[in-house]
Amino acid sequence: MTALLPTEALKLRTLRTTWIVAALAVAVSAAIGFAAVRISIDAHEPLRLAAVAGTPAQAMWFLAVVSAVLASAGEFQHRTIRTTLLAVPRRDRVLAAKSAVAAAYGGLLVLLGTAAAAVAGLITAAASGASFTGTGVSGGHLVGTVAVGAVFAVLATGLGMITRSTAIAVGTVLLWRFVGEGILPALLHHDGVTRWTPNGTAGALIGIGDHPLAPWAAALLLSGYAAAIGGLAAALFLHRDPT
Repeated sequence: MTALLPTEALKLRTLRTTWIVAALAVAVSAAIGFAAVRISIDAHEPLRLAAVAGTPAQAMWFLAVVSAVLASAGEFQHRTIRTTLLAVPRRDRVLAAKSAVAAAYGGLLVLLGTAAAAVAGLITAAASGASFTGTGVSGGHLVGTVAVGAVFAVLATGLGMITRSTAIAVGTVLLWRFVGEGILPALLHHDGVTRWTPNGTAGALIGIGDHPLAPWAAALLLSGYAAAIGGLAAALFLHRDPT
């Protein structure tokens, strides 16, 4: 298992999209941090560094998901999964290594975006003659933001292994996020149901919105979603022909 981790990390590093996504994360987060500070200054609201740092969270989560999908489903589309399994026939170990590396990259990507937003916010505030007055959001929420990025990457790895198609996996994520979560309350006749979806649960973990779950309970529920998708991915990966 430990020998597989460097191998999977090397695969991720050699993907051009890995570096493109990382650069995009920095650029987007910096722009969001700049905009957040300017909006607060124009509205005469107090500037809080942790709040600014957390503003790009959902965008970074999406990028973490896309990266994990490309790394997992991409192996099936490019047929490199054959070589992987010839070198390491233990499929359970292969999936575990992929999930662990994806989690590390997802968390790192969110951390990178958080840092970029904070730096951009500090520079923007200094150039505008403004200053930060407090944290606004606890450090625990920022840690939760990074943790959500890691968990979402694991969930996306499982989704990529299930669909074996980057287009289907990314399309599924987009449809769920922008269509499914919108029509779910109408279908179930329950306006608060979206608070229990993966995205709503992630919001509870980092203190976004009014949610009945405590952060620790939200973390357990979100981990449960990842475990369910991962379990299904494992069952299919262990018993289906990889080609």
